[in-house]
Amino acid sequence: MRITQRLVAIGMQSLLLAGTLVILIYQIITGDDLSAIVTTVVGLVIGAVVLFLFWREWKYAPYVLIISGVVLSGLIPPDDTLTRETVLSFLIPPVIALILGRPIWIIGSAIGTPLIMFIRSGGQGWEANIPVLVILAMITGGMTLARIVTDIAQHDARDQTRRAEDALANVEQQAQALVAANAQQEAQLDQQRQLLDLVATLETPASPLAEGVLFVPIVGHLDARRTEALTSRLLAEASAQRAELVILDIAGVSSIDTVVAHVLLHTAQALRLLGCAVTLSGISAEVAMTLVDLDVDLENVTTARSPREALAAYFIAEQPTMRDS
Repeated sequence: MRITQRLVAIGMQSLLLAGTLVILIYQIITGDDLSAIVTTVVGLVIGAVVLFLFWREWKYAPYVLIISGVVLSGLIPPDDTLTRETVLSFLIPPVIALILGRPIWIIGSAIGTPLIMFIRSGGQGWEANIPVLVILAMITGGMTLARIVTDIAQHDARDQTRRAEDALANVEQQAQALVAANAQQEAQLDQQRQLLDLVATLETPASPLAEGVLFVPIVGHLDARRTEALTSRLLAEASAQRAELVILDIAGVSSIDTVVAHVLLHTAQALRLLGCAVTLSGISAEVAMTLVDLDVDLENVTTARSPREALAAYFIAEQPTMRDS
């Protein structure tokens, strides 16, 4: 069970009520003055009311408790002269204020109770208890300093808690921003991948030129990435369309290197494994010289000057087959 300030105040007020009840019983047994008994009864009623207010969590209940403690501590003691026993009652309101109030309430309660007793006694016996009053003042001053230190510690704790909450909120906002930025970046990457796929499809189309013939014009600079993408698409297209001849026209290719040349050869070999004949057309003089300088072996690759020549050679080769059939 967590002990709160409200529970402490209720327990303290219950103790005060019990003490006031004991004093009332003592006054009745000893036959004390009727006015003193009435004062104690009034204090008992006020204490019960304050306890009820604390129980209902009234926000002004702590201050009512401190004020009532000052008044009752000054009025309930049966003897209106200052004695050592009476001086002890001066500590009750400062203790209550130490727990429930601010430092100013501790000082005020420490002054209020002696002031009421001074008025009641007319100043009799005070000169003999000056050392006791000095000790009382020292104790009250210590309570005040303790309350000040406690308030500072509570303020620092609340400030640190607030800063920690702000830092946590900031971290959560940053995390949400990172998640949103990551999602946005993923969406952009998906769009870029789709655009790259579209560009790869548009930059090297594979078009049916005749029945069983795919025409693949290659334009621009060839690099390893583009050549590998071309290979993957050509194999898929040739398989899907049951192509018998694939014409790779590189008339629009300005330059070629060893890696690209070998990838083209591997592409032709993979297409032949699918049952497709491969003809490389449109080889420019510059590309031919490069292939010779790179010592690229094209013995197993059929070449033609143009796609028309490659297509004509294909039909010429097909005519004997058709006559035989």
